[in-house]
Amino acid sequence: MSNTVEKAIDKIRVGNYDSQSIESVLENLTKYNEEDEELLFVLGDLLDSIGEKDAAQIIFNHLYNTNNYDDNLLSYLIDIHITNGNIDDALLLLNEAKETPTSLLLKAEVFQQMHLNDVALKNLLKAKKLTDDIVIDFAIAELYFYEGNLLEATYYYKNVLKELDSVNNINVNLRLANIYTNLMESETALKYFNEVDSSEFENEDYFSKGLVHFQLEQYKEAEKMLMTVIENEPYFINAYILLMKIKEKEYDFSGAIQYLKDYSVLDDLNPLIYYHIGRLNLKLGQVEEAKEYFSKATHLDSEYEDALLMLFESILESDTTEEIEQYTKHLDVKEMSPDALHLLGTIEARNENDEKAKLYYGEAEKYLKDNTEFLSDYYYYLTEIRDDKRIDILNKLIKLEPNNSDWQLELEYIRGEEDGF
Repeated sequence: MSNTVEKAIDKIRVGNYDSQSIESVLENLTKYNEEDEELLFVLGDLLDSIGEKDAAQIIFNHLYNTNNYDDNLLSYLIDIHITNGNIDDALLLLNEAKETPTSLLLKAEVFQQMHLNDVALKNLLKAKKLTDDIVIDFAIAELYFYEGNLLEATYYYKNVLKELDSVNNINVNLRLANIYTNLMESETALKYFNEVDSSEFENEDYFSKGLVHFQLEQYKEAEKMLMTVIENEPYFINAYILLMKIKEKEYDFSGAIQYLKDYSVLDDLNPLIYYHIGRLNLKLGQVEEAKEYFSKATHLDSEYEDALLMLFESILESDTTEEIEQYTKHLDVKEMSPDALHLLGTIEARNENDEKAKLYYGEAEKYLKDNTEFLSDYYYYLTEIRDDKRIDILNKLIKLEPNNSDWQLELEYIRGEEDGF
């Protein structure tokens, strides 16, 4: 009988799946003796690896029932049930199994699949009482890690590190490095990063280590890590943004812009890049260039609030309010935020376009009625055009800032005007 199994194994290994020979093995499982069990296990493992889960399950079930419910076979069966989405069958099998560290570990995995992490944790802690196997600590650490309970996770990962650097191809030092990066404990994060050979780094790890160097103001080391990220993955936009921040910290605004322009060659449709180029141009005093980049960002994303506000502020600061129409043709004013309407109202007020200024200020007031900066601008505009609504706005300002003597003087001035009239 062993010849039949051996032939089936050999055919699979050379890429020739013979369904008839497999069917013959499955139909005669009870006829195989104890000496054939190792071959049957190998066949089941091969079938599992090529996706023939149902056939593998039949073989493992047979071996499990004839080998005193071996934990190793139980692991294979549970893995197949989970892969096939048969969570209830997996749980039923585990409830019938003897309570061992392995069965409890598998139960925890099933409960995690069911999003019952509390129950999963109870099973893992129970398993830990039965064995000092460090794999249990790793499983607990992983559960806490994916729950976002990072402090608890670090405790168990550190336990694992006392015996193992890696479990299931997961580098524990890297796990701790990334956790401490998220916790903003940069020095500790760097210590763990330095324990890992760069050959084990994924691109995200290079980026995270670059971020840690940045947080520690080690800009040359950060730049080196980030350049590696870009070499591996040219479209990794966060690397370019962090390189920009490094140059900005060094007051090299031109260098920061160049990194962004390098990215825009690869992707010329990302509004974030043009927003930052505009912002950096303002730092260089190049207002006209900044306006064009802010405008480009809003053309790509008409709801890009930061770019829109910076565009309007730049127009006001450069005293080029007469150009407003060319920057807003593509925008829907009705979709603008109150802050944007405030600035747009101020622009139109300077243009003496009272119809639009009143409209934009009026819309903004619905949402900024407690904003003293907005109300101040609105009040002075209404005063300039001698609109009666200025008194209402002034009263709101007095209510919001009762100790501001300027508003009291304004009110007395208006009353004096009325008495004089």
